[in-house]
Amino acid sequence: MKECIAIVNIPASPYMKKLFNTSGESITHYADRIGVPIVELTESKIRGDRLKFEFISAAVEKFQIASVLEEYDRVLSLDVDILINPNAPNIFDFYAPGNLYAREEGVNPDAEEDATFFEEKYGVTYPLIDGHKRVLNTGVVLWDKGALPVLQDFDLEDWTPSFDKGTWGGEQSYVNMKLCKHGIPVGLLDKKWNWLLFEKEDLEKRKEAFFVHYACAEFKELLLADSQTLWK
Repeated sequence: MKECIAIVNIPASPYMKKLFNTSGESITHYADRIGVPIVELTESKIRGDRLKFEFISAAVEKFQIASVLEEYDRVLSLDVDILINPNAPNIFDFYAPGNLYAREEGVNPDAEEDATFFEEKYGVTYPLIDGHKRVLNTGVVLWDKGALPVLQDFDLEDWTPSFDKGTWGGEQSYVNMKLCKHGIPVGLLDKKWNWLLFEKEDLEKRKEAFFVHYACAEFKELLLADSQTLWK
């Protein structure tokens, strides 16, 4: 079975390039240790003039991962604001083929509002988990070949107004909607594989995680600091 890690390396600014270089080193060490190649997507092929914010250029380019999944059976896609614990196990060994795997956001009013908008716009139904709509974070996704239609079913003209209206995140909202549309089997990653820094407890316990995801802008500087100190 062919497996790889895929990352979108199209920095929107010198600062984002600095973040990528730091995160990329951590990801490279992990890939070398578990014995899988890294596929870097470095050319912008999807974005258009209607995209208004810097970060969207990289976000929308994640749909290029379709070309990677056409070649590989399983693909681990990672955002470039992630640090990986040097003792993290091989995620491909932890989760069996056949499902797409990602972390669920949990109770989040913004994500819930966004899911409701996409349900009404596209006529899909989001599964419920403990009474709230299932919204997956796409910073860490273990893609299975069976989920390829989600990445192939992309239209920029359709996506752009949806992003303008939606509240949660460009490609993340769209991926969640397409998972529902295509009925893709989904398994949930343990939060250690995508340790999102939301609460004080998340910060205090991040050293115990496998992948730490510095998703919020306020934590980008912490990524740079942690790269020098967290697991030293």
